[in-house]
Amino acid sequence: MWNYALQLLSSLPHHCHFNFSDTDTHNNSPWNNNNSSNSSNRKGPRTTVTITTTVLDIPEILAEIFSYLDETAIRRSVVLVCRDWYLTSLPRLSVREVVWDDTRASSSNKEVDRVLARLPGAFGLCWYSRPDRRGGIEASEPWQRLVVAVQRDFEHRRQGRLCQGQERDRHRHRCLGGEGEGGLVFQNLQRLEFGGSIDLGLATRTLLPLLPSLTILELHTHARCSVSMGAILLACPLLEQVHVSSLSVGAVEVNWSWIPFGHVDGNNNKKDKDRNYSSKDRGKGDESSQQRHPSSLPLRSIILENTSIELSGLESLLSLTPDLQELKLIQLSAPRTNQQLSSERASSSTVTNVATFFPRLKDILKRHGITLNSFHFSLDNEPLLPTLDAAARLNEILKEICHPLANKWSFWTSADLPLFAYQSLVQIPNVVTTLELHSSKIGRCPMTGCKLHQYLCESPHLLHLKAPRTAFLVDHFDIHGLVNATIAAYEAGTETGTGTGAAGAGAGHGTTVVTTVTPSVSTPVPVPSTTSASTTPSPPIWKCRNLRTLHLAFRCNSQFQSNYYPPSLKLLHLRTRILFGYISHVLPDLRDLRMDTSFLDSAQFNVHEAKMYLAFEAKTGLVRPTINLDSGEVDYDDEQDVRRALVNLGFVQDIVDVMDELDPCPPRPPNLSVINKKGRQNRQLTEMLRQKFI
Repeated sequence: MWNYALQLLSSLPHHCHFNFSDTDTHNNSPWNNNNSSNSSNRKGPRTTVTITTTVLDIPEILAEIFSYLDETAIRRSVVLVCRDWYLTSLPRLSVREVVWDDTRASSSNKEVDRVLARLPGAFGLCWYSRPDRRGGIEASEPWQRLVVAVQRDFEHRRQGRLCQGQERDRHRHRCLGGEGEGGLVFQNLQRLEFGGSIDLGLATRTLLPLLPSLTILELHTHARCSVSMGAILLACPLLEQVHVSSLSVGAVEVNWSWIPFGHVDGNNNKKDKDRNYSSKDRGKGDESSQQRHPSSLPLRSIILENTSIELSGLESLLSLTPDLQELKLIQLSAPRTNQQLSSERASSSTVTNVATFFPRLKDILKRHGITLNSFHFSLDNEPLLPTLDAAARLNEILKEICHPLANKWSFWTSADLPLFAYQSLVQIPNVVTTLELHSSKIGRCPMTGCKLHQYLCESPHLLHLKAPRTAFLVDHFDIHGLVNATIAAYEAGTETGTGTGAAGAGAGHGTTVVTTVTPSVSTPVPVPSTTSASTTPSPPIWKCRNLRTLHLAFRCNSQFQSNYYPPSLKLLHLRTRILFGYISHVLPDLRDLRMDTSFLDSAQFNVHEAKMYLAFEAKTGLVRPTINLDSGEVDYDDEQDVRRALVNLGFVQDIVDVMDELDPCPPRPPNLSVINKKGRQNRQLTEMLRQKFI
């Protein structure tokens, strides 16, 4: 990759040359002993320096070239060349984010001040509000302190302490920020994320006018509110990614206000000023951004999830986004105020809705020359496509909407990868790098004929799989048949200590839980099948060996959960070993692992212990200590149950012993964490978890 970037650099013309005359160029040097009369007698042309601007002086071209380089090459080589290269690479290096979680009970004014003190120079700000807060977020003292801090920083930048050269190009305006004490360069805040019980309309009106440098905006809430997209885009004209989602369907209503941009409709009639967009909605922030009405927006990604919108407003937005590459409309609902549209939608089927929307969208995108790289469209409380013929017709339209070599695909499903989606993926060239499956609830993949498993065994280029609500069967990973062998051994009575309740008594406290029944070459193990093991074809294995992101739920065969209660705990540990053994060997480059293990075992007495055991193995890599995971998360429902599991956890020492056997000098497990259902870290439980390994 580095050689490829060097070839790009060497192929570009360099026209920087210097022309010097033959006269003495050191007459004015302080060590010249000649007097002024002698130097004045030597007349000749003055020294001239001619510098021709090259394409490398354009930050956008440099950023495109640097996009082919990895982080190591950027940090070790690129930033040392010159200041321009350093400033161009700064957004990729400065990824420090400030996080405030109002749900913690230990939050105090001192902690708020400590968090806000880290705000200058940060790349992003993540703000989570307590869901049961009374009086709204505006009544909380941390929120008021945040508004004051952002206003103070905004006034500090308006007073002229911005770096020189911001007006030269817009890209450098994003990279540079204000100068702090001692001339330190602070970049502007580029990413903002809100979550929890937040009135998005109030939050955007208060803060966004003070943050015109934002390029990424994520809004997640479960409060019923309305969001003015026009106010957001006017306050933050540099936005490239917008993600608005709600935890409950239709709770957030997106208000389209596109008139301030001077939009011209299809009849070339310039519409009037926005009657619903007042100066009060704009706030008291960046006055210049309020006065500018750009004819186009730099938006590249628009994601609306569980929101209510009007398609007419979306059409107006698409006419202003020529660089749009990603459009995801996930589980949409009709606006609450539009009763006519709601009745029309209720009286029509999913195929009619999708079939009428796709042609309109195709015409809009074609009219404005937009080709998408990722697209998703699904409606609230609607069944999936009923017939393959309707799906085939929509797939043809989808091929016209998206780029022929689109590498990001997203589908709505109930559990497994839909058949029409599988057919669409296998028909296009094998260039898909990101696959997302969305669903309203967790669904279970079938035991046989799993299309998701079949596709993963045929896709070597896949890098990111995000299907958090798809329960994948762990038995697909059992390529050696260990689960069936253990069950067969228990049925035959060949396993030691398999009397009534013998395997379950005290198994989680003091016994070696990692001991399993492993088939031996010399000792045949009975297999519950009439087919010989030699004639049984080996199960397929995932080909996506370079997978970096895996968000998936896992389940086991329900047939062996309640009927075989005595060995249930042993089977749970065996499946755990199979799961992480498969992941560590097949996916060695995994960086982001998020899983839901609630369906892995139905034994209520050990559910949370099993979850924590999964978290331990995910972070420490027991099967293969060299596994490299930057994040491993485990969800939990009840904090008290997790706390009880941590206190009474009896097999932590067994895990440490196994690590010692696999590696005499194992490294300390990095960043063990306990994550709740909302994706937030519980610091107190995490500290208890880490104390187990000290």
